[in-house]
Amino acid sequence: MRPYMNILTVCINIFMSQALTLVSDLRTPCFLIDIDMLGKASRLVSAESCHSNPSTTSHITSIYLPKYDIEFIPHSMQSTVAGAVDDSCCFYSVDEYHDFQSALGYIHASVSNPRPQDGGGSFLAELDLPYDQRFKGRLVLGINNHHVGSYYWARSAGMGASMEAPGISFRSSSSNLSSLEAIHGGILCWEGNQGPRDCNSNDGKRSEWVNFLRKGDTIQLLPECFQECLMEFWIRSEAAMGSVDATSSNFDRYGIYGFSSQGRPLGSEPIVTCKWEINKTNK
Repeated sequence: MRPYMNILTVCINIFMSQALTLVSDLRTPCFLIDIDMLGKASRLVSAESCHSNPSTTSHITSIYLPKYDIEFIPHSMQSTVAGAVDDSCCFYSVDEYHDFQSALGYIHASVSNPRPQDGGGSFLAELDLPYDQRFKGRLVLGINNHHVGSYYWARSAGMGASMEAPGISFRSSSSNLSSLEAIHGGILCWEGNQGPRDCNSNDGKRSEWVNFLRKGDTIQLLPECFQECLMEFWIRSEAAMGSVDATSSNFDRYGIYGFSSQGRPLGSEPIVTCKWEINKTNK
């Protein structure tokens, strides 16, 4: 028995020394890019359009935003990552292959004020994400949603993670819905006053789980406009660098991170592979 225990101890020590950064380790709010979906999209880019061989899933390409003429480049965060940073001049332009944009990037936020246990009405949860027109998006089942992951295999499941939680909207917590940003975080609400009776789908578990969100739980929104949302996160991350609590974590609020499920068991939490920053030298 003792030799087996020694082997187990060695394995545990090796595992701990190579601890992975998981999505749940990140500070919120932040922006997440699905590396696996990006790999599928970038493989469709022709050699002529990127001036080099198309990237494979073993490489993480840069992302080009044509609306702003800005390129975001990835920086590896793991010693053993699902993809290596592509040092070629190939990039993925988000104005191409729109079929993939539906599941390319997510807004990652935490619940700051959950629905009261005896609460009624349409309110479901307040988020630590401020309401902003550029953050508009729809709630989805999500990449690490423990409330529905085992049921739908949506967690870490590519396009499955972007399945909409029907009947729920993200809106301002202030009475003035035209305001660009509320004083407090934005809120999740049923779209109708009768809550799930008006808004839920026949398959209730696709949105019923939002009733059971607790403080600290994380959710994902699929942004309406990928480019505008990504740029706004970058602007806010730069501003947050000078804030009082900027050094309280290894991860930035409003940071832009890549995640992958490659090599992970079905239903397990994705790992964080890289962080994106603007290429300040070449576009």
